[in-house]
Amino acid sequence: RRDELISEYFNHPTRDGLDGVEAAVSFLVDQENIPTPIKKKFQKILHDGRCAVSHDRIMHDGYFVRDIKASPPYNWSCPVMRARYHLIPGCKFTAVPIYDWRWTLPEAEKKQCKMPDPSPAVVAETFLTDRGLAPTRKRMHILMLGLSFMGQPYQSLACLNQKTLVDGFFMTARREKDSVPGQNISLVEITQNQGQCTGLDRHLIPSYFPNYKQYKNSPPIPQQNVYHCSTDHSALLFRNNDTQFEALVCFHYMFNPQKNIKPGAKLPCGFKWNTLDVVISLFPNSFMKNIYMPRLHAPPDNAFSTVFLSINDIYQGTLESQLRKAYQKHGFPEPTHKDLQAAPQNCKLRDVHYALPGFTDHAVTIWFSLLASGLYNSSSKNEEARQVGPTFIGRWRSDNK
Repeated sequence: RRDELISEYFNHPTRDGLDGVEAAVSFLVDQENIPTPIKKKFQKILHDGRCAVSHDRIMHDGYFVRDIKASPPYNWSCPVMRARYHLIPGCKFTAVPIYDWRWTLPEAEKKQCKMPDPSPAVVAETFLTDRGLAPTRKRMHILMLGLSFMGQPYQSLACLNQKTLVDGFFMTARREKDSVPGQNISLVEITQNQGQCTGLDRHLIPSYFPNYKQYKNSPPIPQQNVYHCSTDHSALLFRNNDTQFEALVCFHYMFNPQKNIKPGAKLPCGFKWNTLDVVISLFPNSFMKNIYMPRLHAPPDNAFSTVFLSINDIYQGTLESQLRKAYQKHGFPEPTHKDLQAAPQNCKLRDVHYALPGFTDHAVTIWFSLLASGLYNSSSKNEEARQVGPTFIGRWRSDNK
């Protein structure tokens, strides 16, 4: 299976070479071998009526219900969606679209509680209030770490929440071919005159948008205002104009971190440990605690309270399984992993990544629902959320002992 996945990756070369391929394949193999969770008892409803979307409840109790939508939640025009992640018009790999499903919990469907709002600015208000940091602080800082399999949920987050996306910067963008990256090009400059960040050099964009004239709703070739734009080291700011709560979400592309993170490295996007609220990563918490934090000179435990969320158990392996069960329950053919992949150039030529809109929209919505409710330990007080020192959630949770 590893050889098969490596072959797929070499059909879509990565600039990071074999190291990047090996890291990506290791992640995919790991996801295919997620163990069946052991059923436990978990808190289900919070004292304020929110459903408790904890890490364990996502694994044990979550499921998808049919929620037919008239149209996709967004399309190719999303300003930060990579060109290679779209689906060529006319390609159809699933019996019903992925966006025709909604992830939920049993108590929500019984109207015993309300699913938390996963939009970033609302999550900021909920999270900061629950932890006693509001109203002194109204900006939440979230860092997303990992390969392109984390970059896709980051782009999903932006595409799903375009109405509250107000600012941002791109540290890997280059205005001209010979420009030096790291210029912090603003979202305003990237998106002016309907510009987009395609993840490509400008001259390569047309190759991902072949002639679709035989199809309806064919997307035009995107305009990219700069020579190269990538979200690989970028931050996006979401704001609720009514409450003024904000979420600044940074994505840092990272593979083979034990090799590539050097001692003394700084947090991405100019973040500081004392205001870094959450790290969502594809890496085990043991790595974050024993390697990442020391190499980036994290302060003593009593000087910061970052929540580290390892999402390996609540991503592809778990959520794809729940989605297949929903298709089966409704009498539809179960989609394979390949059925969820992008096909930007040819229906027969799949990308190794998910199509957008698609599966990662569900994944990031679920993770942000967790941030909006999943730190509670009891129905009345949030002892875990108020603790001083880092909190580790996800696989390898014993590292927090």
